[in-house]
Amino acid sequence: SLKESYGALELVEFTTRENGVFIANAALADVLITYDIELQDGTSTKARIISVTSTGGLATGQITESYTPPSQPIGPRSRHIFGTESFLIDLIDGGNDLNYEFELQVFAESASNTNLPCNATTILQFTAN
Repeated sequence: SLKESYGALELVEFTTRENGVFIANAALADVLITYDIELQDGTSTKARIISVTSTGGLATGQITESYTPPSQPIGPRSRHIFGTESFLIDLIDGGNDLNYEFELQVFAESASNTNLPCNATTILQFTAN
């Protein structure tokens, strides 16, 4: 493979020529984040979702959104999708690393015993450079 023979390759920049004019281009990636929940494997108790909040985007400009909890409890084989966000990320950003962070925070309780909380927070982070 190329990587084994020559090492990792990195695209730094590319240009095109349109009507005799050189134009710098970007390499873009469309990242789709899906905010959803389901119970852990082996969980037999249903969970009543109380509140759900997502925060995501560039680490320097987070966007927060609250979602309406499902009207019915989440069961052992249930999955509920709250929403999706699409981010267009410039993979050739002039040498600046761009840090992205996405978080989904869920507050819930057992559907059969309101004294048993089952809250969760999940964080996904990555850097585009």
